Amino acid sequence: VTKKTGSSFIGMFALRVVMAFVVAIFLNLILPPNDTPFMQTIVAVNDTSIAGVLEAWLRSSLSLVVTIVLIVTGLMILQRMLTEFHLIEVISRPLRPLMKIFGLPPSSPFLWIVGNLVGLAYGGAIMADMVEEGKLSLDDSNAVNHHLAISHSLLEDTLLFVALGISLWIIVGTRLLFAIIVVWGRRLIVTRHFSFKNKISIFNKRGYV
Repeated sequence: VTKKTGSSFIGMFALRVVMAFVVAIFLNLILPPNDTPFMQTIVAVNDTSIAGVLEAWLRSSLSLVVTIVLIVTGLMILQRMLTEFHLIEVISRPLRPLMKIFGLPPSSPFLWIVGNLVGLAYGGAIMADMVEEGKLSLDDSNAVNHHLAISHSLLEDTLLFVALGISLWIIVGTRLLFAIIVVWGRRLIVTRHFSFKNKISIFNKRGYV
């Protein structure tokens, strides 16, 4: 999916690992110390045969596959319907100022909503579909990938962490802050890179090099 949407798998993997450490260090520096331990509940599981374990694993895997197929298919149908009735434009318009702050293209609001409501995997499938149809450029989808690599499943993850007693504002604010830093940092690097290449090209044409 990352390759189809203009991003490098290794690059995205490295970005997420590095930023995990960066964000952890940042939060460790700004948050007050808390000596209250998290409690872990241990549930006893009855011993069972290998056949029973394999059967349970197979059922769980098949259930997961069916769920993923249904969700992705449903999202694709929704995206086609919204496109057919020109509703993506209606949804996107009020979110475009926010996308501008995030450093994302005007075509990204629907993908941003999907990525934050149902997750990166499902959002990636929709993004790949839009790229194949020519409704989204590889450069734009790459920018969205960089944002969602840092901040995705915002609804589900936030609810889970809030249930553990972590501040909603810290979870949401930190993820969005570093997503903005990553996207704008990438844009700055890309802009300087192309500016440097253009200068070299001009020098070559004028015979300076």
